[in-house]
Amino acid sequence: MTITVSNNTPRVSYSVAQGQTQTSFTVNFEFFAEADLNVYVDDTLKSLTTHYTVSGGNGSTGAVAISVTGATGGSTVVITRDIALERTTDFPTSGAFNISSLNTELDKLVAIDADVDDTISRSIRLKDQDATASMELPLKASRVGTVLGFNATTGAVEAGPTIASVQSLADVTTSINLLGTSAVVEDMGLLATSAVIEDMGLLATSSNISAMALLGTSDVIADMALLGTSAVVEDMGFLGTSANVTAMANLGTSTVVGHMAALNASGVISNISTVATDISNVNSVATNLSSVNDFAARYRVASSEPSSSLDVGDLLFDTTANQLKVYKSGGWEAASAFGNLSADGTPELGGNLDVVTHSIVSSSDRNIAITPNGAGVVRIDGNVDISTGAIDLKNGGTQSYIRFYCESSNAHYAQLQAPAHSAFGGNITLTMPATTGTLALTSQLPTSGISSGNVATFTSGVADDDFLRVNGTSIEGRSASEVASDIGAATTDDATALAISLG
Repeated sequence: MTITVSNNTPRVSYSVAQGQTQTSFTVNFEFFAEADLNVYVDDTLKSLTTHYTVSGGNGSTGAVAISVTGATGGSTVVITRDIALERTTDFPTSGAFNISSLNTELDKLVAIDADVDDTISRSIRLKDQDATASMELPLKASRVGTVLGFNATTGAVEAGPTIASVQSLADVTTSINLLGTSAVVEDMGLLATSAVIEDMGLLATSSNISAMALLGTSDVIADMALLGTSAVVEDMGFLGTSANVTAMANLGTSTVVGHMAALNASGVISNISTVATDISNVNSVATNLSSVNDFAARYRVASSEPSSSLDVGDLLFDTTANQLKVYKSGGWEAASAFGNLSADGTPELGGNLDVVTHSIVSSSDRNIAITPNGAGVVRIDGNVDISTGAIDLKNGGTQSYIRFYCESSNAHYAQLQAPAHSAFGGNITLTMPATTGTLALTSQLPTSGISSGNVATFTSGVADDDFLRVNGTSIEGRSASEVASDIGAATTDDATALAISLG
């Protein structure tokens, strides 16, 4: 397509409000390839594919897809065009050629001209009506460490004052401004009075000249340099106020001079230095003086309990009982060292925990876990009463068991142990017998004959005076006629015949 130069500003800017997210930005100028676009987010150049993708182009407008969330104060997204200076089509010297390719090449040239024009319009340049002057920078050796300057006659670019000099001037700007204040101007007017002139004449005496010679020493010069700082100049301005002039006059009285002489004693100076070193702490105490006084009234150290000036919450360290006490509505009581355990991440007991008539309970159906460290065990001395009637024994990788020790120094134990995981076909329940007796072990069961380790059981059909027949692990009741039938004997009611048939 053909590009209209006046409508082809190759630059567009967007603002993204703080905390807001925008993912698509319209490119309202024509471009030909994805690489023709530069995308900046808050002055940072982003990378194609890595940070954003491009749609459109090929001589038309398009869009940039990139996720931008506004930073503090908002973010700015700038999209520019920068077409590479190259030709992509070579036309034949004769014969037909592709008009579309020609238009594309011409469009690119116009677009490149627009890119260059945008760059020039954003650069330092002379106005058309200005006289010719060189805008070429001086050599690096001449411009390093300087500010940009312009020649006083030609207006050409040249190296200006050093950056250090400009910074030094900026540092004393405040002091220079003070010289123009009415107070300083008035003070300089006083220098022309006869009294001041007379005083300046005294400066020419030999003793004063010697004293002024001392002003040239390095230490004094350094001190005078300090006098020129903005902070000291400001302080000297305060000294000229009427209140401070009066105060300085008072310093000359004999009483004050005597006090200052006393302050000059070595011990006093040392104490003053100590106070000066800890002045922040002194100021903190002064600021919180009421709290300090309140603490002194509430906390006492004595060999017996005070009986006056008492308030609820007062603390006492009883040196006789070697104990901290607190004054409550009922009088002095020992302060408990056992408070809310939630405030201590690793609480420790200094002695036995006596719950008295209370219990250790949990809230909101929480479990109570007692976990010993390492190879330690949870040991309960004395009888154990579990009111809920249920005990779960769980482990960390081995079969659970209970050991019952004998009465003689715990020398022997009988162990009740769960089967191995591989032996389970599901959860099992072992119900204790309802009568007193001794449980038999599998080793005590018959190893041959009826059961081969199984327990034989009677069927429900067994009655008094029945004969018994073994059927697998079941013992069945049989009548006389059933027994005769079982052995193939003639059926008869004659007991004698039955006895003969049975041998």
